[in-house]
Amino acid sequence: MYVEGTLARTMREVRPTAFLGVPSVWETMQERITSTINTQPLYRRLLIQWARAVGLRGNMSLMNGFSLFD
Repeated sequence: MYVEGTLARTMREVRPTAFLGVPSVWETMQERITSTINTQPLYRRLLIQWARAVGLRGNMSLMNGFSLFD
């Protein structure tokens, strides 16, 4: 069973637009996200997978100097 820690509560409270953390923090967050996604019905998992891919493509375009609408 997952017990919500201070970081999760703080993140929800302050809603940061940027966040820096050591690799173990990112790994813990990724594990939590993955375990939550895996409990969802298939249609939601597919929708989440699609949305993450769209977000990745958009961010890669921005990092490479393109606009989101190119």
